[in-house]
This record gives sequence, structure tokens and C-alpha cells, in this order.
Amino acid sequence: MNLPSALESYDKALQINPESAELHNNRGRILLRQRQYQAAVDSFDAAHRLKPDLVDTLSNRGTALKELKRNDEALASYDKALQLKPDTAQIHYNRAILLAEIGDIGWYLLALGLTRAMMGGPFVRLLEGVVAASVIGVMFSFFKGYSDISLAEVLAVYVRNRLVFSQLF
Repeated sequence: MNLPSALESYDKALQINPESAELHNNRGRILLRQRQYQAAVDSFDAAHRLKPDLVDTLSNRGTALKELKRNDEALASYDKALQLKPDTAQIHYNRAILLAEIGDIGWYLLALGLTRAMMGGPFVRLLEGVVAASVIGVMFSFFKGYSDISLAEVLAVYVRNRLVFSQLF
């Protein structure tokens, strides 16, 4: 997809129909893919003002805010999206990743558990790999703050205790 051309098309469409929440949302998605995060947030905010119950807008806004390291706002955006549509696994997953990045491992594991409960098939296997890698990363970051532990030692702790982690999900 030619992103600059797509953005130009959305800009032209918005000149004709500036009250379309869907156009603002889609424009924001293009900006998000271009890593123009603040501009994406602005587009998602415009969409939200026009149609406050558009779940996709709130989720996309959360993703853009996460990239801007505005974590509290991102979390609030994901939470609002989940209030409107609590069974959306992708939003639970995005929220879990944010929680992992800010170091809230308890809520992170709970959110991933909810995501896994909602999805099946190959995605669950991929998710389990992401969980393992994320748990190892969080463990390494945590222990690194308190000692001179190596990544190999953290991996050893994880492997010895992986049964505990697998039972969480």
C-alpha cells in the first residue's frame, strides 16, 4: 500500500466529509503505520469526538499513545474500548503488552490470560511464545535491578519454573 497516497486520499475525502468518524479513524491508522504518532492521536481524537462509541478508534488511539510513551492515557483508552466491547481479545492483548512495558506483571499476566481464554488455534501458540519471552524479559529486568544476574541464569530460573507459568494460562 502506498501510504502517502492513501493519506492524501483520506485528506481529500475529509475535505468533502469532515464529519465522518470512520474517515478520521482510517486516516489515523495510516498515520500510525507511518509512525506519525501524534498526528494519529489527533485523527483518532477527531473520530472519537464525532462518534464516541467507535471501539476501533479507542483501541488505535491507545496504540498511538503507547508509542508516544503516554502510558496512562493509552491504558485509559484501552480500558474505555473494553468497557464498550469487553470481548475483544486484541484490545486485551494490546493492554497486556502495555502493562508489561510499564512493569505491572500481575495485571499483565491476568490480561494475557483473558486474551488466551478468548482465542484459540495458532494464535494461542504464538501468544504462549510471546508470554514466555515477555516473562523472561520482565524477570531479567527485575532481577538485574537487584543483582548481577545474567540472562542465562534468568533463563534457567524460567525453565525450572515454567510449569508454574504454564498453569497460569
